[in-house]
Amino acid sequence: YGAVGNDHPISTANRYHNSDMPQREFDADKAAFHYKKSGHSGKIPLSASDAAFAGAVDAAQLIANSAAEAGIEIEVVREPKDGYWSNVWNNDAKGWCACYWGGRPTEDWMFSAAYTNDTEWNDTAWKGTDGSK
Repeated sequence: YGAVGNDHPISTANRYHNSDMPQREFDADKAAFHYKKSGHSGKIPLSASDAAFAGAVDAAQLIANSAAEAGIEIEVVREPKDGYWSNVWNNDAKGWCACYWGGRPTEDWMFSAAYTNDTEWNDTAWKGTDGSK
């Protein structure tokens, strides 16, 4: 019913899927190094609701458990289903939150919907090129 996605936004059904990318493995020491280097301290809130996807709250707890192995404290904030997409998702005041991105029929549609400076759905807050390069 699925495949390991390797945090890749382009599915295996698309011709530009990077099937040569090695599978990333969890490395608590590397996570701890980068977290310390970031200068952040304290709890990191992670808003989640099953409105995002079935099992989102459980997934957030699994993320928190993995982060704890690196000394990173994540506070899972269970948000109500009602109003999740209007009040939580992509809300800078909430910060990090659970969401689900279904695949798009073309690579261009995926990148232009989620990974350009001017799209309102850029919930990664990725800033880079104008997306045309």
